Amino acid sequence: MYNGDNYRQEYNKLESRGIIGFDMFTSEETAFLLNKKNTISPHNHRLAGHIKSERKINPKKVPQSFINKILTIPFNNRTILDMVEAANYLTHQAYFSIGDIWINRQKKYEYNPIHNHDGLFSFILFLKIPFDLKKEDEVFSESNCTQNGRTFFINTLATGQVFPTSINVDKSYENKLFMFNSKAMHGVYPFFTSNGERITVSGNVYFDIDKHMPRTGEMSEKQYFKFKQEA
Repeated sequence: MYNGDNYRQEYNKLESRGIIGFDMFTSEETAFLLNKKNTISPHNHRLAGHIKSERKINPKKVPQSFINKILTIPFNNRTILDMVEAANYLTHQAYFSIGDIWINRQKKYEYNPIHNHDGLFSFILFLKIPFDLKKEDEVFSESNCTQNGRTFFINTLATGQVFPTSINVDKSYENKLFMFNSKAMHGVYPFFTSNGERITVSGNVYFDIDKHMPRTGEMSEKQYFKFKQEA
């Protein structure tokens, strides 16, 4: 848990539970998200978080290359493709699009209660992790279930058994993106040992049912990628 690279240590376990990680962004590619001038409005009224700073990213400030990566790289993953095929309620093939993108700047003691999202898939992109998990676990060291600072998901087996999956988010998760079924229940526990901000960016992926995919021929990049300009 404290080997300094929890991302790689936990990757296979998380993928087996439908929480798919992607190491596809550099700090240079995500730097625009940290610029507070690139947000346009508070987003708290649309979100479950008990976090004071939750703001919508201005879609006009989002590079198309950023959107392109989110709408292509994850959809080459077999687990993601299986989840797409399982959503067989469409009457025709459709493109993917991304709705609002928002940024959470979580401070000490704030948290995100259990919730889910709209859409088909949702993503979390970890940008800054200000705390040390080992120090967090020392706050309640007498507990047999230390959860400070963790992101968690609620999983259900075919037998009906419900169990949580906690992600031991440390600095190795910075600039890593996780995609998962938007209806998956999840949340974030508070942290206690840092005065810094835990910064994440999230959004939802939808079927664009108003636009049919061509039956034959290759799709152009202009056809495939769409970002809802809802500023």
